[in-house]
Amino acid sequence: MVREPIWLKFDGARAEEPSAIVPLLRRATLGCQASDWNPPAWLYPHQVVAARRLSGALRVFGGALLADAVGLGKTYVALAVASRYRRPVAVVPASLKAQWAHTAQSCRQPVRVVSHEALSRGARVRRADLVIVDEAHRFRNPGTRRYDRLSRDLGDADTLLVSATPVVNNPKDLLRLLRLFLPDHALAVLGVPSLEGAADIGDHMAITYAATQFTVARSERSITLPHDMRMPAARDGRVERLAPLPVDTLDSVLEQIDQLTFPGFDGTPGAHLLRAHLYHRLASSPEALRDTLRRHTTYLDRAETAASLGEHLSRRESRTVFGPGDDLQFELGVYSCQASEPTSGQSFAVERDRVLRLLRRLPFEDKDNPKAARLRELLCHRHDRKTIVFVTAVSTALDLARRLQWRETAVVAGGQAWIASGPTAPDTALNLFAPRARRAAEPSRSMRVTVLIATDLVSEGLDLQDADTVVHFDLPWSPVRLAQRVGRIARLGSSHTTAHICWFAPPPVLARRLRMELRLARKVRDQLELGVAATSVVGQGHVANSMLEAHERLATGRDVDPGRKSTVFAAVEAFPATMAAVTWGYGSDELRDLLALEGLSRKPIRDFRTLGTLLSDLAHAPSAERELRPGLAVPLMEALRCRLQLVSAPPSDRATVWLRRRLLRLARSAYTRRDERLLALLDATLEQLNAGLREGSARELRDQLTVRPRYRPLETWLARRRPISDRTPAFTIDAAVFSTDHATQS
Repeated sequence: MVREPIWLKFDGARAEEPSAIVPLLRRATLGCQASDWNPPAWLYPHQVVAARRLSGALRVFGGALLADAVGLGKTYVALAVASRYRRPVAVVPASLKAQWAHTAQSCRQPVRVVSHEALSRGARVRRADLVIVDEAHRFRNPGTRRYDRLSRDLGDADTLLVSATPVVNNPKDLLRLLRLFLPDHALAVLGVPSLEGAADIGDHMAITYAATQFTVARSERSITLPHDMRMPAARDGRVERLAPLPVDTLDSVLEQIDQLTFPGFDGTPGAHLLRAHLYHRLASSPEALRDTLRRHTTYLDRAETAASLGEHLSRRESRTVFGPGDDLQFELGVYSCQASEPTSGQSFAVERDRVLRLLRRLPFEDKDNPKAARLRELLCHRHDRKTIVFVTAVSTALDLARRLQWRETAVVAGGQAWIASGPTAPDTALNLFAPRARRAAEPSRSMRVTVLIATDLVSEGLDLQDADTVVHFDLPWSPVRLAQRVGRIARLGSSHTTAHICWFAPPPVLARRLRMELRLARKVRDQLELGVAATSVVGQGHVANSMLEAHERLATGRDVDPGRKSTVFAAVEAFPATMAAVTWGYGSDELRDLLALEGLSRKPIRDFRTLGTLLSDLAHAPSAERELRPGLAVPLMEALRCRLQLVSAPPSDRATVWLRRRLLRLARSAYTRRDERLLALLDATLEQLNAGLREGSARELRDQLTVRPRYRPLETWLARRRPISDRTPAFTIDAAVFSTDHATQS
């Protein structure tokens, strides 16, 4: 096909006015869509659109990402997609199992539910043809047991990842999620020959552009809601920068923290992380710092004893002493930095004395916490309106509840819950606070809860929109937490028109040490370069992704007959790009793409904001020629030839390269031994490898090849793989617009 004269691609094509080309080009940005499927009637119109797009993507790619902003009803969309499968399984956080089961029952859509935590303990995902992974960003770390277990158990099942925040800390978070269902070179036809390679060089725009083919990522501004359905608008209050201690005391405490040396971690990044952890606890409350320091003295006592015996405390012992807290991932990073050289017991004793002096410096009087006093003042003006106060430490939550005298107050933190009468189940406390959203019985006046103080365990997925205000009493390390917190109240079905957001941030002297706001801003920048529809940054509770919103504007309002087959083109003067609507055919499956090239460099245009501007300009551009000269199409055809060459190349990621080399070494050894059976198995395995493997399949194969391979395990591994089909696509040009200036430059 690629050797045909270029004008044969436009054989029978007819010239149109540029304005007639624009709808066809806009339609190409939509990607895959199961337009012949009627989703369940219980979906809202914007959810119907999402379900069709995701179903089309699952058919072509074997996976999809639902990344709509928090509160738009992603669970219902996922259940609608599940209605097309016989054995769907949902992998969800343990805290959301009951909510998922209830929603599935109300929709009459059976689905088996497995928790993230169960996978971490070794549970399996069995016999599924669709696996829905809710809060999928929890699987961003490929070194965890849950990631390993899920990737292996997915097999060849279709995979729907659900997360409003697929990028948490850095752009590679998205890559690791996509590799759960995509081979490394799966997006070569869209101009990304290697996902790993694009991530390594920071080509985020290319990944985002290609990923929109199987991603639905919209903010509430990108959709149209029914007249009887509302989504509260986020309204930010001012940022309060109050210290948890009087100024003189705060300076003294900070000076003493600065003097700590953290023996056992000295000379490693762990010392810096531990100091930052203490700053973070102090920014929360004196009680949080006091609790952490007490645990630290226990650690120092045990470490001193171990040092006197010439031993190290194990990481497991260290974690047991420190406790998981609410910054488990942060603390695990600390433990990985323990010094390899033994530390003298005297160092631990001296450090314990410093910590004890610091503990004595912390005051116990209630009046000495200006930050908590300001929160109490804010809540006093709330009357009967419901408020969620997010903190990062259990000790802070309990201290705030005590300061409020437990009046209509509940605490849910660290997997536990308390109300005025004492400990209770977390679900009970949440039902008392948000009975309407959680479909629970309305509590009596004496049991009513209007203030919920919670750690970020409550920030994911739960329906708590009885409240109209979120207070960020403590800042988390990631903007994901900020966005998730706001999403508890800014949700479909809320009776409120406005979601109020109150902000607390560390005072300047602490902010300079923590640099937390700078870190949050950097992570937000990374999120907005990739597939996050909306996020949060300090002082701004809702930050929409303008590039993804531009994509949604392009993909809507398609006033064109989808059954139209003839190719059309337009040639215009002074238009700075060549653009084409291309359909890539994989047998019965089709993938639509808008291919745009700019200027002499013929660099692909991947920013949907730029594409939107160009398409708007094109609608009013003057037509230059009525016949297609072959020279006009040269840049476009060269770009298409390049895409086909990328598709024909095998995957080149580091894991695949290692596996390929290992297979060839084993094949040479088998040939020397004249082991024809093993040679045949290795040949079939190499064929599967060059066709592309998901992350889980690659891990299973690595296990087989790390040791001397055996016949039966390799045969079993091959039997679980789908037959290799020809995935080399044929392309059809549906519409194109050519710049005469572009052709002259060529």
